[in-house]
Amino acid sequence: MIQITRKLRLEVPSSNEHHVELLGAVKKLCVFVARLPQYVLNTKRLSSTALAVRDTILNARDPARLLFTDLPRACGFEPLAERATKTTSVEPFVKELKSALDDLRASYPELQGRLQSQLRAAFDLPGSFHQFRIGLAARAEQILVGISESQLRAFCLRLMDHTLPEHDWLESVGSYLALKPPSKWHDNEEEVFTAELAQVATRFHRIESILFANSTPQKDTIGVRLSITQANGEECEQVVHVTADEEEQLRLIQQQFEVLLGQHRRLGIAAASRALWKILEREQTHE
Repeated sequence: MIQITRKLRLEVPSSNEHHVELLGAVKKLCVFVARLPQYVLNTKRLSSTALAVRDTILNARDPARLLFTDLPRACGFEPLAERATKTTSVEPFVKELKSALDDLRASYPELQGRLQSQLRAAFDLPGSFHQFRIGLAARAEQILVGISESQLRAFCLRLMDHTLPEHDWLESVGSYLALKPPSKWHDNEEEVFTAELAQVATRFHRIESILFANSTPQKDTIGVRLSITQANGEECEQVVHVTADEEEQLRLIQQQFEVLLGQHRRLGIAAASRALWKILEREQTHE
């Protein structure tokens, strides 16, 4: 019989090891799946084996059939004999089952990672995610006084709550944008989050740019407002934040620009404005 140790470390027992009772083995699998966030039970963003293993465990009725027939089939193997040993296909099955369980365990943290990446791309601040949250909270607080729109105000209040644990903060922001906490999402709600984040980030940047002249500089942060106007009257603008830790890198890049503009002053300025326009326009289009 297959032995399942603590934390679902599946092993094939040697002859001198005690076998775990069938019901105990199945119970560990069911408890593992039951404790997964609802998102993991809803999502289709899993390997085909992980999906099959998840659904097989959720729909199980007979412990013996689950362990020796249904799970092997979900992992791409023939049913196992109840006295299966290392000379059979037990080891490959156990390896595939462990991989599927690992995929299930990693699914929700991977969702959180994608949400972090989207937020970073939308607001473009350096440092660890904790530092990103602190910087974003300060920016949200600065523009809050100039916001009359209720949706954007509510969003900024969520951003400002940087004392929340990271998990809870992501749940709060995700819940606001997609009307349900990420731990309970279906896949379509991640798409809703992406679309809503793009819209609210665009409004956030617009208000931030308008209020920039009267805002109070953040501690250890340099703020620069870029605004480029084309001959046809089109404008692109953005407030760029640079931390004190980035000052040395900023200085080196500045020197490179000064050399280039010194060699081609008139054309260099025009070329720089085109490059900046292209970057700002692309970012605003993506938002």
